[in-house]
Amino acid sequence: MQVVQGPAPVADQRGNISDPATSDCPPTSETQRGNQNRETGPVRNAVAVPPERAQARLVGIARLAASSPPAETRRKSAEKPEYFVLPVKSILNRCDSKRVPFEWTINPYRGCEFACKYCYARYTHEYMELDGSEFEKKIYVKKDAAPLLAWDVAHKYSYESEGSGGSRPDHIAIGTATDPYQPAEREYGVTRACLEELAAKPIPRLRAQLRATASPPPTANRAAARAAPGAASAPHATW
Repeated sequence: MQVVQGPAPVADQRGNISDPATSDCPPTSETQRGNQNRETGPVRNAVAVPPERAQARLVGIARLAASSPPAETRRKSAEKPEYFVLPVKSILNRCDSKRVPFEWTINPYRGCEFACKYCYARYTHEYMELDGSEFEKKIYVKKDAAPLLAWDVAHKYSYESEGSGGSRPDHIAIGTATDPYQPAEREYGVTRACLEELAAKPIPRLRAQLRATASPPPTANRAAARAAPGAASAPHATW
């Protein structure tokens, strides 16, 4: 198992590259999808996407995705997805949606090989100027997850959540827009790296969002239990 990482993060890597309408939360309306400034930047020349995006100039996460190098894989199957290493500035993302019971999300990957037809997260590939049908075909592995998470928890996480008036700590959900235990985890170990980082900190409220077909390995259950007792109990289906 390889953990995807590079040099330790530096000061200018702090923050979040997600769009203002964060892709880790359920969309509140159709207008939140794919509204990026396309006046400058590289162009994705792809006839397979809708006409208005075929010559789109890339910004933000779309620019990073277009330049992401392939991730090494041992899988030989012709049906395997393409894997890419995605450089990110933050792994802990704020979720202000009133539709969900948590304040923060961790999504170790972008895209999901399980390809659940009912999953709302399919649209998140559109932020990278990819078609939603590529959600299970192009999987992006987030780089430097553990060191980024360490910084994020130290500077973002609160043990006195605003929503509770300070009576309880913030709630973190892992896997709101991807399955953290899809086949990619066996090779890249991003979810495990995040859980091990959280296990070293007193995070009392942690939830793993898994698809109905997936179950975390025993080692992950133990790591999650150390990070937050009872967090890795029954799998939760996405909504």
